[in-house]
Amino acid sequence: TGVANRRAFTEQARREIATRGAVAALIFDLDHFKQINDRYGHALGDEILKLFCRVAQAQLTPSDLFGRLGGEEFALLLPGDTESAARRKALSRSAPDRSTPWRCRHCSRCPG
Repeated sequence: TGVANRRAFTEQARREIATRGAVAALIFDLDHFKQINDRYGHALGDEILKLFCRVAQAQLTPSDLFGRLGGEEFALLLPGDTESAARRKALSRSAPDRSTPWRCRHCSRCPG
């Protein structure tokens, strides 16, 4: 996927907390990902994970840390942010992406 795995994410998160003190973490998952794997196979599932990671990484700043915790679960660490600032950032970064259609073999997402 090109992003930090659970171990790398956890290690970096510990360093950020020790260095900066204040961090905000957002944990999320891809809805219905298991059904995609079951219906279309793991090859397409892997493509979707990679596409998701590319889209997510395009929204990050250099200080953000994005990682895959496992399966369909991901985390985003925002160093130096409060909970309310993290929420605002998460909403502002995801809003433009919702309007962008994409296609990946049998799957697509269209605004609406």
